[in-house]
Amino acid sequence: MTAKVLIRSAGFSYGNKVVWRDINLRVKQGETICLLGPNGCGKTTLLNCIHGDLTPQSGEIQIDGRDVQKMTIIERARNMGYVFQEHSAPFPYSSLEVVRMGRSPHLGIFQVPSEQDTELAGDIMEEMGIGHLADKRYTMLSGGERQLVLIARTLCQEPEMILFDEPTSHLDFKNQTLILRTISRLAGRGLTIIMTSHFPNHAWLLSSRVAMMGQNGIIAEGPAERVMTEENLSETYGLRVKVFQVVDGDTTINFCTPEA
Repeated sequence: MTAKVLIRSAGFSYGNKVVWRDINLRVKQGETICLLGPNGCGKTTLLNCIHGDLTPQSGEIQIDGRDVQKMTIIERARNMGYVFQEHSAPFPYSSLEVVRMGRSPHLGIFQVPSEQDTELAGDIMEEMGIGHLADKRYTMLSGGERQLVLIARTLCQEPEMILFDEPTSHLDFKNQTLILRTISRLAGRGLTIIMTSHFPNHAWLLSSRVAMMGQNGIIAEGPAERVMTEENLSETYGLRVKVFQVVDGDTTINFCTPEA
């Protein structure tokens, strides 16, 4: 079966500064993978290359067997959604209007959103439990509410895959949990999810595959329970990390913390 995303021997540099080299990664349709690593290791750069906004200096990145750089912007937008780490709206649009903007890849140059587009946006907001925010100005929302609206906007594109760049950054514990549960539900619907995170415990919560990134590339890749070892985590983050396991009835909970 053709991989949804195939990265082969990819390398990227900013001028003379190598960000990462020789990255190889295969993501199947419907799979969730979390890119873990410290600041500056190139996680966001890799997402931007997958999305086609940046071009690797070496190797290639394919989406459904096609070189992403040979896909048009519209083709990429219909295939992939991208939820950025931060977003600010220049005008005080209503939340429903922001969500409806996700229909842009399906509209002609001079075409305006139809009644059906508005209904779809409203239905998605209701499904996500944020229908009550429809008439509220996006600029007046909390950080967690904004992220949920952005996810709803991305779903309005009807993509097969969503890229999340640090989706829980700057959010409190409750909103982090809400966003992660939303991502888990989307994965359960068969969407391909690629997510970056500073927080290794999030990978366990999502029961995902993990690619652990350090300086220059991927340190380890595979199921979370296999690759998220004390040794790999310590190498990834540059400090000693302890992994713990708690059994609560039929549930096993894994988590890690820096060694005291």
